[in-house]
Amino acid sequence: MKKLVASVLSLALLIPAAGSVYAQPGYHKKVKDVEFVGMAAPQTDAERNDLMYSDASIRVTDPNGHQRTVDLSYNLLFKPGDVINGKITGTTVDAEGHVITDDSGRRFISTAPDSNSLMKVAGKLYLINHFESIPSNREKGRLPNAVYLNRVEQDKKTGKLTVTDITPVDFSADGGIWTPCAGILSPWNTHLGAEEYEPDARLMNGIRTTQRLHNLPATITMIRKKSGILISTAIFLKLP
Repeated sequence: MKKLVASVLSLALLIPAAGSVYAQPGYHKKVKDVEFVGMAAPQTDAERNDLMYSDASIRVTDPNGHQRTVDLSYNLLFKPGDVINGKITGTTVDAEGHVITDDSGRRFISTAPDSNSLMKVAGKLYLINHFESIPSNREKGRLPNAVYLNRVEQDKKTGKLTVTDITPVDFSADGGIWTPCAGILSPWNTHLGAEEYEPDARLMNGIRTTQRLHNLPATITMIRKKSGILISTAIFLKLP
């Protein structure tokens, strides 16, 4: 159940539940400052059981000093298994880009999307997301997971985001991807992601202290460029 909750939340973006005025072209020129207003942890059972609970808000200040507080709410973009532009989200592919299925033709679908980076490149919006795990199975054994580059459209009147296309990122030239986990949008508007585990556990053999671990140099591998976006995935430690 925890995996399912994570999968729903990780593909939902927290956005202002404001009127269309905030989505009007040029409105950002009238905004002097935007401040995030936090919230207390959920207190009641109803709040704790709400998959998309938020009591946070933003405080918008215009150049004249006038302020307006806008509540935030979640906007669910998609769930694993949804069909977008004829493609099923959350599937994993082989080295040739073919969707991996079981012997009956059923597709394996991730239950744990993880990191998301929303970015604008050349005037277009993209969302990069990691699918961290695929349910275990007896037919195929442990399967590789996936990183997807998604095209996003924004309604100019309401500001609502909609994913219109999905494409798995091809890492076959690097031996594929294994368990893409944490990630972040870098200050240079690129996606920086990491594998969950060491590709070779023997590299960690003999490491007994945190200090020795921190002294190891980090190496970034598997850099791919799609639609003008640099995607650096699979960061791992490498012994000197």
